[in-house]
Amino acid sequence: KYFPNIVSNTPKEPSFSKAVLWCWQQINSKIFFHLEEDWCLKSIVNIKKVLALFQNKQVVSVRLNITRNSKFKLVNNLVVTEVFSLNPSFFRSAFIKEKIKKYNPNEDPEKQICKNLKTALFPNPKFVLYGKHNEKSLVIDIGKIWREKRSLDKWNSFGKGPSVWHKKKTAFARQLY
Repeated sequence: KYFPNIVSNTPKEPSFSKAVLWCWQQINSKIFFHLEEDWCLKSIVNIKKVLALFQNKQVVSVRLNITRNSKFKLVNNLVVTEVFSLNPSFFRSAFIKEKIKKYNPNEDPEKQICKNLKTALFPNPKFVLYGKHNEKSLVIDIGKIWREKRSLDKWNSFGKGPSVWHKKKTAFARQLY
């Protein structure tokens, strides 16, 4: 009904990083929406407002935030963050295409891209949040709910290698981290 052309990929071995790479390699538009299966939108997103934010040629990402926008800086009427995120976001394809040239399918996608945000086309990439500075959260991470129910934590050796799921330590030990 909503998506008449569905393309799927079912590899023999599961890999989040390889799945992200495969999806990004399929992009053939100037702007695309990145939404993983364990996220839900809480309200309607106005695509005209999203595209208006991309009029600034250094904007490479418009994120739908999981927290209130007021936690972030307001610069020239834009709610900005310094951080690349795979929260549900609209991305400028040219930026992602540059990033996947050096992409390592064996490392966590978000962490490896955060290491060096600059590219040849985007020496000063801008990451903005959708909505006004007082905007409430727009998305829910239902994967986090699922993980909490199963006492799972995602660990990564400081951006080196893949993220790995582990059973949480006791509540006391968790507070130490």
